[in-house]
Amino acid sequence: KAWMNNQTLFFSALSVCPNSAKVQLQNAILQLQRLDQEAAMAHLDEAQRILPTYCEADYWRGKALEDKGIFTSDDRLLIDSLDHFRKALDCKWVHAKSVEHLNKLYKNLSRVEKKNGRWFEEWSTVLLREDVNNKTQAHKYLDQAVNLYMASGQGEDAWRAATLSDGLDDSSTVGKPCSEMQEYLHSLASSGDHSDVKEHLYPYLRDGCGKQGPALRHKLVVHLFQGLNPSDPWLHNAWVEVLLKSNRSIESINHLQAAANLFLDREKELESLHTMQTMGEMERKSEALLCLDKACELSADPPCELLYYSLQLALQVPSANSHALSKAMAIRDKAECTEHHGEVAQFILEHSDD
Repeated sequence: KAWMNNQTLFFSALSVCPNSAKVQLQNAILQLQRLDQEAAMAHLDEAQRILPTYCEADYWRGKALEDKGIFTSDDRLLIDSLDHFRKALDCKWVHAKSVEHLNKLYKNLSRVEKKNGRWFEEWSTVLLREDVNNKTQAHKYLDQAVNLYMASGQGEDAWRAATLSDGLDDSSTVGKPCSEMQEYLHSLASSGDHSDVKEHLYPYLRDGCGKQGPALRHKLVVHLFQGLNPSDPWLHNAWVEVLLKSNRSIESINHLQAAANLFLDREKELESLHTMQTMGEMERKSEALLCLDKACELSADPPCELLYYSLQLALQVPSANSHALSKAMAIRDKAECTEHHGEVAQFILEHSDD
């Protein structure tokens, strides 16, 4: 009778072989099936006391905590289960199941704590293990972690996750000078001493470090300084390049218009990104026009005022005069631009034969 089913089998085995780690584990599993968490944990404790290296017990500890956390709606128990499942990753008999449970837990926790990048970052470290080896997904989750850390003002956490992600890119062409400059600029932004920012930041932007290879740390550098100096048009432009990599066109258009307005602000002295010299009026207008033209290109249906603003500026920049006619025609062809139709019609009439 003692051998009729698994339950009676292992209960009987316990009285015969109480010092067997496997028997203790099987009895723990039976207790979990009976929803007796306390008894299950006692058997798991005994199994690992008998055999400290018995790695399967880690998986079942995680499972016990996870089940209780779900049953009682206690997220703290779910968080406690993570450590046990992570330990069980080193156990070949339960490795695959541990990965499955961690995947589910991290996704659920990220839904509960929507502003916490920790869960995406921790899940990425599981994906980066040699026995999981999914760099593509790790990149994806690290990027989400960085975004959440940034939104929550957790700069150091964001930098750590970005550094981890950027270190994964085997195809990166980012050189040591760029990497070292990223470290320096990050420390500069964090220190609060921004006295010589332009001396280092402008050459960094000009030399194209952000366009070579990994982008997350570059994204953080630009985000940090753009937040510290929102009246710098060059930083708006640099942030646009970052936004466009994530296909965030609407935000890009807003920053381009802000940059154009800043370039045209006569009360603000600006230095050229390229020469570090004070910008003249024509150079400022040329840069502003580049911003407006790019905003028009990004917009599926550029608003009339943006097109008209671009036209007016093109007429003031000699090198852009040749494009003024096409800009005027674009305004003429938009039915909602009636306010400007008379003016552009006259302009087109006067210049269409030029």
